Amino acid sequence: MSQVPTSKVSTTAVRGFARARRGFLLLAAVGMLVVGTACDGGGGDDWQAPGKGQAAVLLDGRHSEALDLLLGGDVKGLTTAANGTVYVMLDGIQRVKNDRTVESLRPNLTEGSSGLVAFSDGSLVFGKDHAIEKYGRDQQVSVLAGVPGKGRSAAVPVPKAITAAGFRFGDYAVTPLGVRPDGALIVLDGDVVWSLANGRLTRLYEVPAADRKTRGLDPYPAAAVDRKGTVYVSSGPRASSARFSNVADIVAVHTDGTAAPIALPQSVAGIKGKPGDLTVNSLTGDDADGIYASTFNDDGMYVLHIHAGRADLVAHYAYAQGKSSRSSGECALNHPVDAKKLTCRLPTTMTYGDGKLVLGGNEHYLLQIGLK
Repeated sequence: MSQVPTSKVSTTAVRGFARARRGFLLLAAVGMLVVGTACDGGGGDDWQAPGKGQAAVLLDGRHSEALDLLLGGDVKGLTTAANGTVYVMLDGIQRVKNDRTVESLRPNLTEGSSGLVAFSDGSLVFGKDHAIEKYGRDQQVSVLAGVPGKGRSAAVPVPKAITAAGFRFGDYAVTPLGVRPDGALIVLDGDVVWSLANGRLTRLYEVPAADRKTRGLDPYPAAAVDRKGTVYVSSGPRASSARFSNVADIVAVHTDGTAAPIALPQSVAGIKGKPGDLTVNSLTGDDADGIYASTFNDDGMYVLHIHAGRADLVAHYAYAQGKSSRSSGECALNHPVDAKKLTCRLPTTMTYGDGKLVLGGNEHYLLQIGLK
């Protein structure tokens, strides 16, 4: 029997009761966040940041009171600000500073939310209850688009453009994905991708009508925006299918409005089989014109950098033959190690920024991978 990461064993509903969430599955209860200010990031002064091609545990449940990782729950949002600060969303928003101290911003603010994006002005955006909301630098929350608590009927056609205020998103989790160079916020709304700018929503992409019965867009975190503004979505089979979305199912929506499956090589050093056959956990944009993809197959878990028709192996965890692929929950990486020879499972949600990847979710630790 094939070994499958625990994040894929069962499905979680995110599109009402009509569609089950694929790709990122909750086997443990979400960790409760402790109300607090800053606390010790853990590990002491001997902690070393990973260099290029290396990985290290950034934080774990033993070293942070404000960010409780002990239950290894499903991360609802993960993003990196321009200054390298990482924000994690579980039951609230937690700020992980560059010195690895953690600060709780608003416990319970984001209950039931999905996705997290950091704006250049220091504000944060997330999806909640059929709306896109912003947590401003003044610590106030405002609605940027949608009507909280009010969803759109499936029978209502989606317009090409509409005023954001008062518009009803679909009856599933609406999620911000990232910001394009022109400042437009990209939003995932079921099988629709929107651009939100100047108070208006513009439709960028929608699953073709002929495909909607058999295919759909995966929810966050299997979608991303790169620095050039290309949007990447996983357009895989519906939840009734026997399989999850694969890397070959990723579609790139370009700034000129065209959309097409991403170009992939036939093989990648360090991976058995075709990279297109790997199953997608999550995506995050790079700082140019590509994405990082958290994936797995029967042999292990992988992070790939996909760009310009290339796919390079960034990190790898191999399943122990004849043993369960389930995690023990801990990761005893006391110093940086080769990211392609990990002895700890890869958390399933990623964020890129400041020359590094940070991974969290479904494990009891945050992992950092150096890329530059």
